[in-house]
Amino acid sequence: MASLNPITGTLGVSQATHLLRRCTYNITVDRINQFKSLNINQALSALFPLTPPPYKYDEPVDQVGKNYLITNGQTDPSTNNTIGYVRTWWLDEAFNDESAYHKMEFFWHTKFTATYLRGGYDYLWNHLRLFRIFAFGNAKTLARKIITDPKMLLYLDASENKVGNPNENFAREFLELFTIEKGPQIGPGNYTNYTEHDVVQAARIFTGLRQKSQLSSGVFDNSTGLWAGGDKFQWHDSGNKTFSSAFNSHTITGGGTTADIYREIDEFVDMIFDQDETARAFVRRIYKYFVRTEITPTVEADIIVPLGIQLKNNNYEIRNTLLTLLSSEHFFDLDDSAQGDDHFGAIIKSPIELAFQMMSFFEMDPGTPYDANYQNLSQNTYTLYYNQTLQGYLFERNMSFEYLLPVTVAGYPAYYQGPDFSRHWFNSSTIAGRMKLGRMFITGQKSANGTGNMFIQMDPLLLFNHSHFSSLMYVANDFVTELCTLLFTKTPDQNRIDHFINDGLLNDGSNTSSWSIGWNNYIQTGSETYVRPRLEELLFVILGSFEYQLM
Repeated sequence: MASLNPITGTLGVSQATHLLRRCTYNITVDRINQFKSLNINQALSALFPLTPPPYKYDEPVDQVGKNYLITNGQTDPSTNNTIGYVRTWWLDEAFNDESAYHKMEFFWHTKFTATYLRGGYDYLWNHLRLFRIFAFGNAKTLARKIITDPKMLLYLDASENKVGNPNENFAREFLELFTIEKGPQIGPGNYTNYTEHDVVQAARIFTGLRQKSQLSSGVFDNSTGLWAGGDKFQWHDSGNKTFSSAFNSHTITGGGTTADIYREIDEFVDMIFDQDETARAFVRRIYKYFVRTEITPTVEADIIVPLGIQLKNNNYEIRNTLLTLLSSEHFFDLDDSAQGDDHFGAIIKSPIELAFQMMSFFEMDPGTPYDANYQNLSQNTYTLYYNQTLQGYLFERNMSFEYLLPVTVAGYPAYYQGPDFSRHWFNSSTIAGRMKLGRMFITGQKSANGTGNMFIQMDPLLLFNHSHFSSLMYVANDFVTELCTLLFTKTPDQNRIDHFINDGLLNDGSNTSSWSIGWNNYIQTGSETYVRPRLEELLFVILGSFEYQLM
């Protein structure tokens, strides 16, 4: 039986690292040590605060105009570059975020999918801010706001949806992907949870909506303060819309004013979210994102259904549902004795998780867009790393992942396409880039022959000089075991530890006694000649292992 009962006691190292890997991009030795002494309520309060932590930088940085991008407007004539600044800003904020906010913002991006290619930098900025406002908030309200989000209106062709000539793109995706989802097909045009007739009626409700051309249009949502789309009433179908038996043949009455467009939308959203299956669809997606991608009949009955009831009864306020799931015996795999279904290591890290969790653990600093005076801006390592290395080289070239540019409106296959799900991140096209990521960070180069600047570099001694390792470093087996305990979902057996020592730390044929002497000499004299290359070889092997790909 799968259990939503909360765990008790302090977390300890294993549970703390599991929680951190699944809920944040930022994991350090200090954070693991902090969280291992917390109980689950304390830990989740830190990760899911009631108000978002402040941004590191309030806005994206325009490297050409040398000022904030949104406040001061576009000064770079290249739209692609300015969109790049927004993408860079979000990634840097995600890397520095110690809460679960950005992890949930990305979750919403995988659910309400759009690409950065449609619309300018202001569309993208506004869209990402919407996800932040509702990161742990109300899923129903977010779905309603998505309907008038300028980027989504542009992405799903709202301006082509007019009375007498409806475009069904937005309506179809809203039902199929964004909210209730299809369910098993039981007949022609009947997907259990809705029918093709319902898509047609929803498209009629959406007629008359259109995106405004730019942020300066001055149309803002009263509750969020964000830029919102507009309307053109003469394009709206003002007739009644009657839905199928899937929605109890509910009729939404048309009207003769602009206000009726939004009344119809509100009633439509209420109708969708009044269905039990809508709540379950959201819970299933959350489960696959945070726990594991396989949903067994037992999990459906014991986890999905009760969480769906909780979510709907809470009017789709999602934070409590998240906390219930993430504090449960089930999340920590303590509710059964079944073999082969461990939740620890059940998900392959996404490219963002792989890069950022490595960067944060080894205290790598991508720099800052500001100069020493914290005023002027410059084209510097910060921009070169995020744009050229992280997005251009690591993600797009080596990991087949273009951030904010999913392949289809369904999103990234890792989050929706079974049976492989997260295994889509680990395939013949990406395996080499993923396995050599640690080596690239350590050498600071993109290739084995020392060419291609990464614009960021790992210093292993920053980690191993940490007080956490000070009493362990003299004994190779002790510190390698501890390192693997912190980096992997499970501590490897002794044979695997021996492999990391012999093929990594001591691959020159020296022995553990030589290591002890070498480390002592480093402590006494500060000479890195012996220890640095051996630690680098150790990390080449560990960070290139299959265990490190999992979370």
